[in-house]
Amino acid sequence: MKIFGTIKDVEKIVISDPSYQKDVKCRFEHNSKVKQNYDIEINIKDYEEKYEELAISGLDVDICIKNNKYINTPSPLLTIHNDGVKYLKEFVIKEDFDIGMDTARISYGINEKADEICKYAYDSHTIEELLDDSKQKFCLKTGTDGYYGDVILFKTIEDIPIFLKANGYICSDMGYTKEELKDYFINQLKIKNIEIDYEKNINI
Repeated sequence: MKIFGTIKDVEKIVISDPSYQKDVKCRFEHNSKVKQNYDIEINIKDYEEKYEELAISGLDVDICIKNNKYINTPSPLLTIHNDGVKYLKEFVIKEDFDIGMDTARISYGINEKADEICKYAYDSHTIEELLDDSKQKFCLKTGTDGYYGDVILFKTIEDIPIFLKANGYICSDMGYTKEELKDYFINQLKIKNIEIDYEKNINI
């Protein structure tokens, strides 16, 4: 399943285990000084791999967020090709983030949805509170701890995001359908002007 859309007036983006506060390195948070509009593409696809007698299956999630103000121009700061991304190093900064988990949960959000995630990490004081599903409508259960995925951010030297690529994996034991993940991302990332391709998995 491929989801296309737009997200508008973005000031804050968070991808994090809901228990992590700002000083934890294996999370992603970006706060912009100026509101920006982005095109977004989300690819949700089946994943299966075998290790000897162990079979692993689930759903891969790939997200691309693009600021066309800096990409689709006569003199772009960044261009996207089949073999990767090319950018002007004197004007663009690249940052890489490994996303980790300690509660087997991951949260995505922009603006007030991102604020809700950050507030939860500071307001929860016990393990029971951190794992209370009734208070975690903004979370996905992943089925695993440790490494979740990574985020690559390209931004201007003025700290304005140009291109963000994020990936992660949800274990099949969690029982999520592609439709449920679609609804989650549309809500948490406030996606508008939505188009959906149900026919095929497309690599981003």
